[in-house]
Amino acid sequence: MLAVVVGFLAFTQINSTSTGPEMQFIWGLVAAVSFGFVVFSVFRVRRVSSMARVIPHKVMSIVLCPQCSFKQIKNFAMGDYVFKTEGKCTQCGVGSLFINGIYTEDLKRR
Repeated sequence: MLAVVVGFLAFTQINSTSTGPEMQFIWGLVAAVSFGFVVFSVFRVRRVSSMARVIPHKVMSIVLCPQCSFKQIKNFAMGDYVFKTEGKCTQCGVGSLFINGIYTEDLKRR
């Protein structure tokens, strides 16, 4: 925004007849530098935003039974946390399942 204001002021000073040729050259140089800065900033923002792509990850939860060593890997659900109780074990029916770990798989490597 500042570059636009400086460029406008420089343009009005260049077209002014009361200033000498030296001042017109300086204001023209200021306008050119301001315009170059704006163009550089626009291209830089476009390049950075194109490079910042989100790499998708698949989040998984490891569910274990402490009694029978039953292990299940399931998709992560909102509200999952480590050591959360998931209910009775489907294998032995005695132990209670709990979340032992949460990790991500990098889908890009597949």
